[in-house]
Amino acid sequence: MKSNTSTHEETLTKAELEVLLHIQLPEKLIAEKLFRSPNTIRRHMFNIRTKLRKANKAELAVWAAKKGVI
Repeated sequence: MKSNTSTHEETLTKAELEVLLHIQLPEKLIAEKLFRSPNTIRRHMFNIRTKLRKANKAELAVWAAKKGVI
């Protein structure tokens, strides 16, 4: 996702963006939908929170909604 904002959203990988699209779901369901292990999803969530400087999943969901990701 490219943007002219000052956040680090342009550094999200394709896999991280896929996870972000399903942010409203529990991690286990995201893993099932994307055919990945729950550990992989947790790692992606950690990386997304770090890159976007968000403390938790709720902040990520708000950010994604404002940006039109979800």
